Amino acid sequence: MSDIEIGEPQATESRTDRPTDTLTFDWGRVDVYFGPKSRPWPIHRVVSDGAAQFDEPFSDTQQSRRPAPFDVTLDVHADVPATHPNYPFNERKNGWRDAVGKDVEQIRSRIRGLIQDATFKEAHAQEPNLKLLQRVNPLNPAPVSTTSPAAVKLGPVQGGDNAQGPSPSNVYDISARKPLLHSNLNIDLASEMDAKLRARGQPPDAMQLFSELGSVVADFTETAAKVPGYEQLSGYRAGLSFDKEYAGTNVPNPFSALLVNPFYREVFEPMQDFKSTAGAFVHVMMHEAAHHMIRGHEDSFNRRLAQFDGHLHGSGAKRRLLQATETVLERHWDTYLLGREIHGASSTRNAGKSLVGARFAGGDLGTDARHAEGGNHAFEDGGRRSGVAAGMAGAVDDTRDVESIEDHSISVRYSAVQEYNRIMSEQASTARQAAHEKTRETDYEL
Repeated sequence: MSDIEIGEPQATESRTDRPTDTLTFDWGRVDVYFGPKSRPWPIHRVVSDGAAQFDEPFSDTQQSRRPAPFDVTLDVHADVPATHPNYPFNERKNGWRDAVGKDVEQIRSRIRGLIQDATFKEAHAQEPNLKLLQRVNPLNPAPVSTTSPAAVKLGPVQGGDNAQGPSPSNVYDISARKPLLHSNLNIDLASEMDAKLRARGQPPDAMQLFSELGSVVADFTETAAKVPGYEQLSGYRAGLSFDKEYAGTNVPNPFSALLVNPFYREVFEPMQDFKSTAGAFVHVMMHEAAHHMIRGHEDSFNRRLAQFDGHLHGSGAKRRLLQATETVLERHWDTYLLGREIHGASSTRNAGKSLVGARFAGGDLGTDARHAEGGNHAFEDGGRRSGVAAGMAGAVDDTRDVESIEDHSISVRYSAVQEYNRIMSEQASTARQAAHEKTRETDYEL
């Protein structure tokens, strides 16, 4: 695989006949082409009159180094010659010239607004799937109604042309103490579970299980907020999320949420008893909490997770959380197994897009699919897997420039790997789905 040549015309999915926006400066103009639909391997590129110049990762905040999951192409049209002091590119045309630094920040600010607005719109599309669960004491719970709770309704989303920050919303009217229930499935999981329980001559139990497990997650975020550096977790909305793509997710927008999927097949199906299932459940919670500090899955994330685990263990909180989770699962073990069976069935599918967040998954190309770093850690066996998976792992490990993410300067070579991995990821996803339909065998690497 060769590097992208500077000056080579490039077509990207974010390019359309008309730019999303145009910014004008003394030295020329910049046409912004923005793809408002998130995807695992976005292209972030700067071109000049359609010819590739360099890649630049665009994020939703100034502080973030994590490329946003939306295609962004800047087509720069300079009205001054390359010898002009305000010509926008440096001499090597692999970056911006310092003299136009203020203009570049204006461009980046506009992109951040577009990213934030698109993220909010995708999150708000999930509104009908958000519900509030009853908060209970997992060790001694009060009875919960078997009726599914009403959907949570958030406030309006501001228009893309004015997006400069978080959209106004009544989300903070939702108490952080109340556990959330999110479902992206094509079925009402609680209704399906209760129907099968009734057929067995057993009373409905799904919402009771959901409320108790959701309350464990809410207890966890409140406890984790006492660990130095994790204080903001006290404002997180916490609970459960049913989705075929992950075991847990840490969602930043339109509000911060830590959600666990206790039925995710690739993680929980190998667990044959309530104690091992409880251990996996608590680990997923810790993993997602650690994403409050580091969104990606590089080595620094592993260190943070280990330190966070140590703090919880040393304080005795981890033992208490395990006890609470074990108690809930032992009490509802048959109900839990039924939910896991229905959730894992091939006929149960995602009804829409998954929540955008840092994810804990098994069998995917990385647990945070928005940059290639996740691929390195999802395939730590470095090519011992067969087929497409090994090819993707080798491509990332062998050709990715080390400084591309850490130094916030995505290299030209990384762009080629990024696009290659996007294509291969789509092929791998198709292959995984076909394999899933034919057999229930799977690789359970976390």
